[in-house]
Amino acid sequence: MKNLSLIFIIVLAILIPLKNAVSNENLEAVETYILREDYAQAIRAAREILPLLSSADVPHAEFLLGCAYLKTNQPQRARKHFQLALKKTRDKNLIQKAKIAICDSYYLEGEFKKAASGYTKFLRKYKKTDYKEIVKFKLAKSYLKQGEWKKAKKLLKDVAQSSSIESKSAEKILRENQFYFTIQVGSFQSRKNAYNLQKRLKKDKFDCYITEIQHHNLTFYRVRIGKLRTRKQAQKLLTQLKKKSLPAKICP
Repeated sequence: MKNLSLIFIIVLAILIPLKNAVSNENLEAVETYILREDYAQAIRAAREILPLLSSADVPHAEFLLGCAYLKTNQPQRARKHFQLALKKTRDKNLIQKAKIAICDSYYLEGEFKKAASGYTKFLRKYKKTDYKEIVKFKLAKSYLKQGEWKKAKKLLKDVAQSSSIESKSAEKILRENQFYFTIQVGSFQSRKNAYNLQKRLKKDKFDCYITEIQHHNLTFYRVRIGKLRTRKQAQKLLTQLKKKSLPAKICP
C-alpha cells in the first residue's frame, strides 16, 4: 500500500510540471498567432486549449481570447472573455490589463462615454500603474470622439511630454490640430482620384477639402467635408452623405 502511494506521488510529481509546460507552450502559441495578426487561428487555438488548462492559466487564456475577438471587431464577445479573466484571476497585472481591455471594447463599440468613464475610474484607482500614459492617451481619444476638445488637449499635452511610446502619437494629434469633427468620404493613393471626387462634391455644394498623409512610406489623399464642433452636427451631415451612397465616416 505504501509503495502504491509512493508511486502515485511520483506520477503526480511528473505530470504536474508536464501539464504546466504544455499549458505554457499552448499559451505561447496563442500569443504568437496574435502577434502575427492571425486572429482567427488565435481564437481557434485558445478555445481548444481552454478546457485543458490549469485553473491558474485559464484567466490568461480568457484574456488572450478576448484580445483576438477585439482585433476581429467583436467587442461584445471580447468583453465577455475579459470579464471572465477578471473574475478568475488574482494576478494584479492581468487585472489591470483586463480592465483596460474592457474599456477598449466599449470604445470599439462606439460607446465612447462608457469607455471614458472606465478609463477615468482606472486612473483614479491605479495612480502608480505602469499603464498610466497609455490609458491617458486612450481617454484623450475617447474625449475626441465626444467633442470634449479641451479635456482631450490637456491629456494629449501630458502624454506628449512623457517618455512613453504614446508620446509621438499624442504629438502628432496636437500638431494636426484637428479639434473638430469632419466627414471622410474617400482616401486615395492617386491625387487625381481625390481631386475628381472633391470636384464632384463641390458641385453638390459640399464644403470639401483634401488632406495629405504619409502611412508606411505611402502617400494618401483623404477627401473630407466640414469642420464641425459637435458630434450631433457631424451625424446629421453623415446621414446626408450616406443617402448619396458615399462611404462616409466621422473623424476623429
